[in-house]
Amino acid sequence: MKKNILIILCLMFLSIIFTGCKNSEKELQIQANEGCQKTKSFLNYDFGNSYQTAIKDSKPMLLVFYVNWCTYCRRLMPKLASLNNEYKDKYNIVLIDCEDRKNEELLKKYKIEYFPTIYIINKNNEIIVPGQYTQSLETFKLFLDKTLK
Repeated sequence: MKKNILIILCLMFLSIIFTGCKNSEKELQIQANEGCQKTKSFLNYDFGNSYQTAIKDSKPMLLVFYVNWCTYCRRLMPKLASLNNEYKDKYNIVLIDCEDRKNEELLKKYKIEYFPTIYIINKNNEIIVPGQYTQSLETFKLFLDKTLK
């Protein structure tokens, strides 16, 4: 009898522990998601045009493929926000979230392998890779001005 009670108590104890772990795991996931949302809104990923709008326009396109967790992407966003304010009449700046499933076809089309990936698509539909010119805002602007000519 004592053995049965002890087994029942052990099972109840284990049940409580595992239930608590599941709740803690869910809480951690919720906190992580909230943190991403705060970071995303703080860095202002909500500027520029959609890809569908940009391909219909005659202006060159600045395509930026990013992910929220990438530190390089986070460092790039303030530069892009500044460029968007200054170059929105000359370029369509398009931010493409690589973790969003609706963008899978674009990732395949442009063969995205690392983040951030930046492409300039000119009026002739040629792809230009800015590379090291994105390191500072000034060199990025010079590169864009040179590309527009």
